[in-house]
Amino acid sequence: MSSYFISPPEANNWEISPNLLAEELKSQWANIQVETVDAVQSIHALSWILQISEWRLDGTLTKEGNVVHLDGDVRACAAFAIWFRTIIPIEQDLIFYDEAYSSDIALNEGMTEVDLIEPFMVT
Repeated sequence: MSSYFISPPEANNWEISPNLLAEELKSQWANIQVETVDAVQSIHALSWILQISEWRLDGTLTKEGNVVHLDGDVRACAAFAIWFRTIIPIEQDLIFYDEAYSSDIALNEGMTEVDLIEPFMVT
């Protein structure tokens, strides 16, 4: 599994409520496991596990509500990112990037999974 992130390209006041994201996740994926993270020492407020096609995807939302962390196959992470873009107002800029920050892609309306996957595929 690889790690990918979704966040604003630079620090700002944007955030998504963990409760709202949990509701959206449950309405999109019937078999999702969503948990509130209560551990004081954790940087996360919400965690989830879901299946996208044949890939397991583990995700978290930070307590600040401004960074989504995804662990999984890049195709599952890209599919999630495309869906996530649809629930966030388009006025809020978002980027999709990997743990090494080897590439960061503006997450724009109308993008495809291929648009997000291509920069991370090693040939």
